[in-house]
Amino acid sequence: VYSHPGETERDFRMRLSQVAREKRDEEVDNLTDKYEKSVRKVENKLRRAEASLVKKKAKAGAHKKEMAVSVGESVLGMFMGRRSTRTASKAMTKYRQSKMAGMEVDEAEETVEILQDEIKGLEQELKEETEAITKQWDEVLEKIEEVPIKPRKNDVQVDVFALAWVPHWHIAYKDGKASHTELVAAY
Repeated sequence: VYSHPGETERDFRMRLSQVAREKRDEEVDNLTDKYEKSVRKVENKLRRAEASLVKKKAKAGAHKKEMAVSVGESVLGMFMGRRSTRTASKAMTKYRQSKMAGMEVDEAEETVEILQDEIKGLEQELKEETEAITKQWDEVLEKIEEVPIKPRKNDVQVDVFALAWVPHWHIAYKDGKASHTELVAAY
């Protein structure tokens, strides 16, 4: 950015500050758009992961209830004198299903935490890069360098060249002691 002829340093600094602000805002807007797209993608993944977590928690709860009922049946059957390997096997199957459902819930919770951390990381990166851009443009404002420019012959442009002639009379006369001259228009 160059100063205009006759522009004061104060006016130039104000104009430069305005240009720097516009450039900074443009860069920050582009950066924000880029990060918003990334954050939206991760937020969509997070919503799906949270929905999956809710389903898996419900499934795990149902498996725990089924396991409790099955274990209760087995214990009650043993007290009633029925020894059935089928009910014990069924109880073990329900226990395994309950454990697997619990592990799926843990994995889903971990996925949700990872995605939340990823969103926080993206927001932190955006903040840091925005600060870096602001700092960069602030430094540009500090680096004003005055460079004197000498005009060259080919930098001078003559727009109008004219010759004007105004006719007049040159009159010389003496007034006693002194002599005088005057120009009188001849038109």
